Amino acid sequence: MILDQINYWTIPAGMVLSMLIGMIYYNPRVMGGVWMRAMEKSGIALRANGNAAIALTLPLSAMNSFFFAIILQWVGAPGPNETGMITGLWVGVIIWLGFSFTNLAINSLFSATTIKLFMINTLHFLILYLAMGATFGMMQWG
Repeated sequence: MILDQINYWTIPAGMVLSMLIGMIYYNPRVMGGVWMRAMEKSGIALRANGNAAIALTLPLSAMNSFFFAIILQWVGAPGPNETGMITGLWVGVIIWLGFSFTNLAINSLFSATTIKLFMINTLHFLILYLAMGATFGMMQWG
C-alpha cells in the first residue's frame, strides 16, 4: 500500500521548504514588493492578517506535502539517487501544470486578477513544487 511506503519525513521537509521559499520569494526585496503593488496592498494591510495566515499555512503545507509524497510514491520514484530527483522534478512540473497553474488561472479569470499577479503567484508554486520534487525524490526511500 502506498501509505506504508511513504517516507513521512518528507512532510516536515515540505513544510520547511514551503515556509522558506515563501519567505524568500515574497520578501519585498525579491518578489514581495512587486506582489504587493500588483495586489494594491501595503505591508501594513498584509501584516494585519500575518499571524493567522502563517498559522493556517502550516497545516495546509503539511497536507500539500503529504499528497505530493503520495503522488510521487504512486508514480514510483526510484529512490534516493539522481533518478529519484529527476522523477521528483517531473512530478513537480506535472503537479504545478495540472493543478496549480490551471486552478490559479481559472481563479484569476473569475476574480479579475491581473496577469502580473497571476504570474507572480504561479511562479512561486513552480519553484516550490520543483524544490519539493527534487527533495522528496531523494528522500522517498530514505
